[in-house]
Amino acid sequence: TSNQDLNRRTGYIYQYNFTIQRQLRQNLLLETGYLGNTGHKQVGTVWLNQPRLPENPAAPTPFAARSPYPNLSPVFSQNTNYQWSNDNAGYVKREQRLAAGLSFSAAYTYAKAIDTTGPGQNMYDRRPERGLADNDVRHNFIGSWVYDLPVGKGRPVNISNSLLNGVVGGWQVNGIANFRTGMPYTIATANDIANVSTGGQRANASG
Repeated sequence: TSNQDLNRRTGYIYQYNFTIQRQLRQNLLLETGYLGNTGHKQVGTVWLNQPRLPENPAAPTPFAARSPYPNLSPVFSQNTNYQWSNDNAGYVKREQRLAAGLSFSAAYTYAKAIDTTGPGQNMYDRRPERGLADNDVRHNFIGSWVYDLPVGKGRPVNISNSLLNGVVGGWQVNGIANFRTGMPYTIATANDIANVSTGGQRANASG
């Protein structure tokens, strides 16, 4: 129930970035930058034979009467170039290399991802398909740390006994924390309210 567009091209992606690093003092590094990419002519599926909206929703005409190709299924699709994506992110990162037994890293990213993926709900007007990507995460913070406990041979709390040092010496405390905003959630109808045979439609308002 699908075909391949014979004029289909190979999609491509531009990637670009700009980064600045600065050593604030010994073992302390600050980094900030911008990352982005744009995808063009990505391959996706379109509803090639989607019926148009019925003139009278209360008494809709058959799908074949509203489809470009009446002899084909309403869900007949085509793989072609139509998808586009754009992702931009700015970040700042602070990294403490090992000093006094402690090393840590903390990074915050502000990003926005937009695309036109998915077959969409209306093949006759694909402009509404441009929106936040399903994997868009606007705010993202991640921190990690490693702390060498000051207990053990050669450490502030020195343990000379080999057996005791093997039990309580040389331990570390490690941790990772990640806080981020949620991804977009699309509200959709469970049924084909538009009566076009290509699945449900998105809500046009939310509470």
